[in-house]
Amino acid sequence: MKQIITSHWPFGVLLSILSLFFVWGIPFVPFHPDESTNIFMSSDFEILVSKPNSLSWQHENEGDLRQHYRTIDAPLTRYLIGFGRTISGQEALTVDWDWSKSWEENLGNEAYPNENLLFSARMAITSLLPLSLVLIYLIGIQIQGKLTGFLAALLLGTQAIVLLHSRRAMTEGVLVFGILFTLWACLQNRPRPWLIGLGVALAINAKHSALPMLPVGLIAIIWSTHKDGNLIKKVFSNIVQFGVFFLIITFALNPVYWKHPAQALQATVTTRISLTQQQISDTQEIASDKYLGSYGQRLLVLFANIYVGPAEHSLVANLEPTIEAVNRYIDIPGHNLMRGLAWGAFGAILTTLGVYMTIRSLRSKNMERVRSISILLLAAGLQTGALIAAVPLPWARFSLPVIPFCCLFMAYGLAGLRPKRTPAQI
Repeated sequence: MKQIITSHWPFGVLLSILSLFFVWGIPFVPFHPDESTNIFMSSDFEILVSKPNSLSWQHENEGDLRQHYRTIDAPLTRYLIGFGRTISGQEALTVDWDWSKSWEENLGNEAYPNENLLFSARMAITSLLPLSLVLIYLIGIQIQGKLTGFLAALLLGTQAIVLLHSRRAMTEGVLVFGILFTLWACLQNRPRPWLIGLGVALAINAKHSALPMLPVGLIAIIWSTHKDGNLIKKVFSNIVQFGVFFLIITFALNPVYWKHPAQALQATVTTRISLTQQQISDTQEIASDKYLGSYGQRLLVLFANIYVGPAEHSLVANLEPTIEAVNRYIDIPGHNLMRGLAWGAFGAILTTLGVYMTIRSLRSKNMERVRSISILLLAAGLQTGALIAAVPLPWARFSLPVIPFCCLFMAYGLAGLRPKRTPAQI
């Protein structure tokens, strides 16, 4: 233990400082109405513990708002918020935020959480941020070394979009943790199928945009068997272990599918498609310039969101009452680091350099290193490709699944620029 502390103390100092900053800044994060929805739905935590069957999809409840959310949203965030509320003795909101009403009307309907309730809900999500830093540090060590891990954690912990959305009572903080947990599990020299299944289940049940991590997990467990005796038998066994663990966790977290799985799944697909089409239609009608029709536009906006523009707090006009809170948040040192065209170009160049260097490292004779780099590149490519293919809207928080990979590649590029020491210097 003493050796571990001595070896990793710089990261320990960084982790302590950033963790304190994360928690200290929670009250300053501008409110987003989706937080009210998640706190409203967090009552499912108590129901899951006491009467889980009552969360199942029912045909007669098709118009029920809570059932609607259960069919379209991944459940993990609302359970974590419910757990945080329970610990702090807070009750869930009984009214959801209504986007068709004004800010004042929603306040009058008590759809806005009080200070203590909002803090406990945000704290439940923010608590995952330090764990995400630990995971990205370990991933960095795995792919290149401690310096890469340290830089990746520093970049992730100071990234403006991460700092904003991962401290809200929303899905993004859980999503980042789930993706990093999955990647860490996949990169182990002796990967465990059940652990990868756990990671993929956590990521997808945080937000469905993590679905690309499913094939990554499968490839990771198949690749790990290349040195074992009976290859076909081992591959089959690992896939079964992975699948069983993934399905059990996912099924346990989604009682909405327990009684009528086929109908509930159909409702999920239909409702999700309808919601996406409505979002696109509204965007085209209200702000047609915001609709991203081509893949080139989406890639350009993704670059702008990750590297250039200020962290986007909301695109919705009726959130004007939060402008003062937004300005106060931005004025706090550390909340808007390395933004702007010059810094953005530098970050994009570093990311490109990191990608180039990782691809070059595939020539290594160390097969474990080749495997780790290949899985990293595959996961980054699938997440980025899925985002560009499926999301025609410019909302910055949609870029969160890609940001951890950008931090890893930037760290890889930076660490790779370090002058190599000669044997006489070592």
